[in-house]
Amino acid sequence: MPVEHELFFANQRLLQTLAGLCADGRLSHALLLEGENGLGKRRLARIIAAMALCKERPGGCFRCDSCKNILADNHPDVEIYGGAGGAGSFHIEDIRRLRQHAGILPNQADKRVFILENCENMTTAAQNALLKVLEEPPSYVMFILTAQNRNALLSTILSRVICFHLEELSKEEFARALPQMAPTAAGEVDRLYRASGGNLGLAIQMAGDERVQKQAECAQRLLLALRNRDEMEMLSICAGFERDKEGFLACLGHLRRTLTTAMEGRLRGDSQAEEVLGGLSTARVMEVTDLIDSTILALRRNQNFSLTTTLFCASLNNICN
Repeated sequence: MPVEHELFFANQRLLQTLAGLCADGRLSHALLLEGENGLGKRRLARIIAAMALCKERPGGCFRCDSCKNILADNHPDVEIYGGAGGAGSFHIEDIRRLRQHAGILPNQADKRVFILENCENMTTAAQNALLKVLEEPPSYVMFILTAQNRNALLSTILSRVICFHLEELSKEEFARALPQMAPTAAGEVDRLYRASGGNLGLAIQMAGDERVQKQAECAQRLLLALRNRDEMEMLSICAGFERDKEGFLACLGHLRRTLTTAMEGRLRGDSQAEEVLGGLSTARVMEVTDLIDSTILALRRNQNFSLTTTLFCASLNNICN
């Protein structure tokens, strides 16, 4: 098995595609890795950078000093930017600094790679500033962006990047990966797979983080209130996150994941999936997931929390009545 496949547990077809493009010299100068937190965007961005800068083997050897240093965030020709502090935390000042550094020739490699993480948190001003260098980049520069949802980015940015979507692990991939990444959770593969929907990073958090467990429990309560058409209970659950917007966004992510995993189970004829969905039709589940997506996007854009959650609960109730 190629070394890069040992470094990344899922999305093997995507990994193979990227390695082939890089080996053939056809990898775009601007990529966007899209997927929820926990799916490995951060890790994959560094693997791609190693593929692009390795001089030992086209597509990366992952054994030379260059590859090892990139994976350890210690390479002079790879710079990492990002806003991990929530919506609006990725500022124009960061992009101005990036643009200055983009004019500097590579130190050791043939290219310079700029990894921009959590781009859903980038301000509009920052995105417009980034657009200028994406349109006319130096020939030796490569950009790797990551975001939970491409819709948080301007259409002008999206038109200049190649987007790759990361998928959750299959049950088999998850069962192989979890004991390696979290040996103490090896006995909880089935429970954590159902709870995380195949999101390995989230499963590892759920195994040892009480806060994440609480968010998942609130998502289950929200699902129960949805099935019972109990709008007051929905509002009560949302109100509990009034001072923890990121926690509520995580709760919505859990809810969406639970619904989509159950829908996949319904297609396979899984009776447990029907218990989770509680009689919700496929059309209504799709409406709910669309509503969750639009609510997350609204909160990411700093719309008023109380108004947004009240509208969310009212819309949930309308969908199910």
